[in-house]
Amino acid sequence: MKLMNDKYSVSPGNVFYLMYISLVGIGIMNFQQKMILPNGSENDGWISIIIAALLILLLTKMMYVVLARQDIKKASLVHINLRYFGRFFGLMINWIFILYFILGGFVWFQTYIQVIQLWLFPNVNVWPLSLLIISLIYYAVSGGFQSITAICFWGTLLLYTFILPQLYYITPYIRPSNLLPMFNHNLSQYFFTTREFSHEFISCIILLAVYPFVQNPKKSQKWAFIAIGASALIYLIYFFMSYMYFSLGELKITLWPTLSFIAMIELPVLQRMEYFIVAVFLLKILAAISIGIWASCHSAKLMHSIRPSRFLLVILLIFFVCFIFREPSSTAILQDFYSHTGEILVYLYVPLIFIISLIGKNSGKTEAKGNT
Repeated sequence: MKLMNDKYSVSPGNVFYLMYISLVGIGIMNFQQKMILPNGSENDGWISIIIAALLILLLTKMMYVVLARQDIKKASLVHINLRYFGRFFGLMINWIFILYFILGGFVWFQTYIQVIQLWLFPNVNVWPLSLLIISLIYYAVSGGFQSITAICFWGTLLLYTFILPQLYYITPYIRPSNLLPMFNHNLSQYFFTTREFSHEFISCIILLAVYPFVQNPKKSQKWAFIAIGASALIYLIYFFMSYMYFSLGELKITLWPTLSFIAMIELPVLQRMEYFIVAVFLLKILAAISIGIWASCHSAKLMHSIRPSRFLLVILLIFFVCFIFREPSSTAILQDFYSHTGEILVYLYVPLIFIISLIGKNSGKTEAKGNT
C-alpha cells in the first residue's frame, strides 16, 4: 500500500529513526531526577522504564490499527479527527495537536539552550545561538519530510557511534551495590515513577502525522516497535550507569546526571567530553524539533490550505520572541504543562480513537486491501 508519491515519502525502515528521535529527547540528560522525586521508586526505576515502554508499545499498536482502518488517502491525524469527531470538533482537536507539536518543539528548544547556558557558558548571551538554531530549523523543515528523516538518521547514528562507546570509560568507577536492595518499593511508588517517566515517550503520537509519508506503511510497524525497544534500552543503560556512578544522595543534588558522569571522561584529544556531547545533541534536538514543526505546518495545510512556508515563519518568529522575553522559571512550567498535556493526548486520546474506529464503519478497509 502506498499513501504518498515516492518524491515525498520514505521507506518503512526510516520509521525507526523518526520514532527513536521522538522518544529519546533532551530528557535523557536528567530523567533520573524523576525516579528520586517524593514517592519515587529510586533504584527500582528501571522497572518503571520497562513498564512505560510496554505501554507505548500497546498504544503504538492501537495507532497502527486505527490508521489501517482508514481510507488510503486519508490515513492521517487531520482526517481521522475530522472523520470521527465531525468538522467543528475535528478542527478543534486538530488545532490542539498543532499547538501541542509547536509547544513541544519550543520546550525542547528552550531546554537545550538552558543546558548550554547553565552547564557550558553561564556568562554568555545565548540569543545569537538561539537565532542560529532557529535558522537551522527553518532550513530543515523547508527541505521537506525526506530532509527531516535524513537528519533523524544522522542524529540516531551519532548517538550510537560516538556517545554510547564512551560509557566504557566510566565502568571502573561504577558501584553495582548502589542498585541494592531491589524490589523494595510499593506499587504506588512504581505507578508514580512510571507515570512520570512515561512523559519521555509522549512524542510517539507523531506517528499519526508521518504515517501517510511512509511507503508500504503497514511494513513499518515492526520498525516502530524496534524503535521503542531501542529507546527503552538507551534509557535503561543511562539509568544503570547513573545509579551505579552516583549515590542516591548525590543524585538528589545533581541537576543533569547524564552530563555529570560523562563529564569525567577525558580523552587524549578531547578533555571536556560534555562539550562534545552537547554538540552532538544539537543534531538530535534539531531533528526532534523539526518533526514537530513539520507536523504542525502540514496539518495546517491539510485543514485550511495554509502555505507551510508562511506558517513556518510565523512559528519560528514566535519561538524567537518568546525565547528573548522568557522568564528564567518558565522552562520548568512549560515542561510540566507540555508533559501533562501529552499525557492526556496519548493515554486518553489514542485508546478513545482506537475504540471509536472499531465501533465505526471501516469505509477504507476494502479499498486499502485492493491497493496493498
